[in-house]
Amino acid sequence: MITYTELAWMRATENQAMSSVATILSPSYSNTALGLQEESWTNVGTVSCDIWPIAKNDREKSTGNQEISKGEFYISVPFNTSVTVENRLVIDSKTYEVTFVPLNQSWLTNLRLEARNYNGV
Repeated sequence: MITYTELAWMRATENQAMSSVATILSPSYSNTALGLQEESWTNVGTVSCDIWPIAKNDREKSTGNQEISKGEFYISVPFNTSVTVENRLVIDSKTYEVTFVPLNQSWLTNLRLEARNYNGV
């Protein structure tokens, strides 16, 4: 069994090796003059990260005569990052919707999120 000190060292080492930076966005809502709800996104912080695609065969789908390219990705962020499926991440000017966050598990050295990106935007 590893000690807490060894786990802390492993987390710190992994965080230093992350090659990108993610901006975490959180939604906020306000009412318009017509009583409709308007969504906006607020920057709540930045973290180191790594990102790589999830290999799947059915990436291209169409809707309304338009091809939609849906990219699904794993994104690793530091273990203590506060992120939920309500957040979005911006990495290299591309926005990713977080679709899965693992349950808090004390042995993790990072959080491996699942996210998706549509049409490379």
